[in-house]
This record gives sequence, C-alpha cells and structure tokens, in this order.
Amino acid sequence: MYRRDVENVKLLRQTVFKGEVIARMASSNETDNVFRQVLWLLFNHERSFDSVHWQLDALFRRNDFK
Repeated sequence: MYRRDVENVKLLRQTVFKGEVIARMASSNETDNVFRQVLWLLFNHERSFDSVHWQLDALFRRNDFK
C-alpha cells in the first residue's frame, strides 16, 4: 500500500498541482522510532511530502472499560 501511495504522489507532483502534499501517520507505544520515520517521509529520495502530520494513539479504547 505505501509504495502505491508514494507512486501516486510522484504522479501528482508531475501534474499542474501546486498545493501542499501532506503525509499523515499515527503511532502508538508499539511504534519504533517515530522520529526516524517522520524524517524519512520528509527527506526520502523522492522528497514526496511537504509536511508530516502525526498523531499519538493514546490507547484510550483499549483501557476504557477497565
């Protein structure tokens, strides 16, 4: 899935679209090295995204009924 998304962003960049392209990611306590992953999205060889919006999964649903 991710590879297809990046390919679609490359196609978008080749068109007349001049807007901001934003990556959105979510992370939980099981995510390893969020900082490295955000940097990769911003500075990979394709330079696909202008910014990254990310959110923490605080696992509220998992603990709602304890």
